[in-house]
Amino acid sequence: MVKCNSSLVKRMILAIAIVTVTSGLSFGQFVRKTSSPYFVYLQTGTDKVIVGPNTITPYNKLDVDGTLGLRENDLLFRGKTGQDLNHGIGWYGTGKLWNGITLDGPVLYGYLGGMLGTNRGGTRTNMLYWNTTSVGIGTTSPDPSCVLHINNSTYPSVQIGSRWLSGTAQPLYLLGLNNNQTYGNTDCILNLNSQAGQSGIEFFRAGQQKWYLFNRPDDGAGHPDRLEFYNNTTRMTLDQDGTLRVPNKIRTGEIYVTTNVWADYVFDKNYKLASLGEVEDSIKVNGHLPGIPGQKEIKEVSVGDMQVKLLEKIEELTLHMIALEKTSEQLKKENASLKTQISQMR
Repeated sequence: MVKCNSSLVKRMILAIAIVTVTSGLSFGQFVRKTSSPYFVYLQTGTDKVIVGPNTITPYNKLDVDGTLGLRENDLLFRGKTGQDLNHGIGWYGTGKLWNGITLDGPVLYGYLGGMLGTNRGGTRTNMLYWNTTSVGIGTTSPDPSCVLHINNSTYPSVQIGSRWLSGTAQPLYLLGLNNNQTYGNTDCILNLNSQAGQSGIEFFRAGQQKWYLFNRPDDGAGHPDRLEFYNNTTRMTLDQDGTLRVPNKIRTGEIYVTTNVWADYVFDKNYKLASLGEVEDSIKVNGHLPGIPGQKEIKEVSVGDMQVKLLEKIEELTLHMIALEKTSEQLKKENASLKTQISQMR
């Protein structure tokens, strides 16, 4: 069925009236236009026009039973108080460009925008809305900063590669985008999620532990802006200053630590090397090597700093061993001299 405005109906009525007068027919009769069983018919006592067989019942001012061809013309809407070329639908292609573009297809246009929707027994649903700057799906107020604004408060807003898991009622989303929604038992390989003050990615499969990668704001409890990768049992954090926090083990082939300090200062001639007696006294009092934090003091260890401290102790031990070796060599010489003297006294 195609509706038409009253001016068109009046023109068709006038045409039918002319045919009626010239042929001797009265209103309410069928006017044969061709040899086919199609007619133009003005229903008696109404202003309803039928283009089609005499068996149909008209429900609109113009009912067309068949294909309505507009050729390369547009079907315009409104125009009640004058011609309005701002709202309509038409074909555009070679010889009839839309905004300089050759489409070879239909264009639906409006002055400030338009909408596609459904109407089920008077219940209308807005499916797609557009204005002069944005397109909205699931919203009639798209964010003007977005070319496309998708919104849905019940289901994932965007599903790419959606299918049903075999033998289950659980949908699988290869890519799902939503706004703070919970899927329940659904299966989603990748979900881009935006919540209040934060955004991130969810990786999960139905029946398995979920993983999350989220950008968290400063919570005012000693946790600054950060990037968190976590599940229900563990959490890794990357702070804004580049600090990576891992609560458990790290398994890797190699670790490179950048440092600006090395322990070669131990070999400087001005370095004050503590005697082994001083080291012993420090251990008796503090329960640990001097310069090394004790168990009660330490909460976390810098790998770089600890490597320097341990190397410092190794180099100090090296100096002590060199000194002991010199002492030992001196004692050997003295011992040999004493043996020579004793042998000569016999």
